[in-house]
This record gives sequence, C-alpha cells and structure tokens, in this order.
Amino acid sequence: MIGGAKVVGLGEATHGSHEFFAMKERVFRYLVEEKGFRAFALEASWSAGMEIDDYVQTGRGDAREILKRTVAGSPWDREEFVSLIRWMRDYNRAHPARTVHFVGDDLGGPSINDAFFARITDYVKQHHPAALPRLNELYTGIRPIDDHLAYLRKPLDERKRLA
Repeated sequence: MIGGAKVVGLGEATHGSHEFFAMKERVFRYLVEEKGFRAFALEASWSAGMEIDDYVQTGRGDAREILKRTVAGSPWDREEFVSLIRWMRDYNRAHPARTVHFVGDDLGGPSINDAFFARITDYVKQHHPAALPRLNELYTGIRPIDDHLAYLRKPLDERKRLA
C-alpha cells in the first residue's frame, strides 16, 4: 500500500484510543522490520522527543517514568505508548547498526525545556564558539519556554522583540 513512500502518516479518529494506538504500533513495527523505516514522529514537544529518544537509544531510565514526565496529561499518556517506546528500545538493542528514533515534532507543546536549548548551545559552543554570545543574547527571555500558551498571551510587541 505504501509503495516507495519515505514517509507514512498514521492518523486516528480519536486521540488516545487503545485501538488506534495498538494499530499504529503494529504498522510501525512492520514499517521498521519489513520496509526499513527508522523514525517515529509524534505530536509531542521537541524536548519530550529528545528525552524519549535518549531512552530509545541508550535504555537509560524507565520508559513509563519518562513518558509520565514528558507527555503527562496528553493523549499519548497511555500504556500503549509505553509498549511502543519499549519495543523501539528492544529493537535498537538487537540492531545497534540500524537504530530507530523517536521524534517530537510539535514546536512548543507543552514546553521547550532547558535541555533542548542546551543541546543547541552546546553544539554551537563546540563547533561555532564565536557565535555563542549572540545566540545566548537571542535566547534571553525565552529560555526555557515552560508554557507555550502563556508565551502566546504575551503582548504582540513583546513577542516580536523575543522573536
């Protein structure tokens, strides 16, 4: 059905339903094992995605605790999602030369934590150190974004200045 597609989108009629998430896990496993896919992206914040992917890559921590911290209260706060993340970790352990990744693809929902910003500043510090003071200046006032909805309620002039 997917032919030579490099990206496959899986939707659902309702967020958080067991049946839809069980189907997504089953389809993702097939796409990885039979079609060579290597990433699962979900409407979660970038910073949550980094924490979850760190578990998927290293096995550090506990999948349930990581998800409780990163996606609590969201439609993804489900046992089926814990199962998917654990499967991804097990797959990576068995296939270290061809690992899969988890990606959060929502810019700010619910937050962009300091660890996210630190990854960027650490990279700049290592590869482009002269640019670091300017980057830190640009991040002043927005690092971290604890609540993107509160940020959006700021006056337009302030958001323009921070942009």
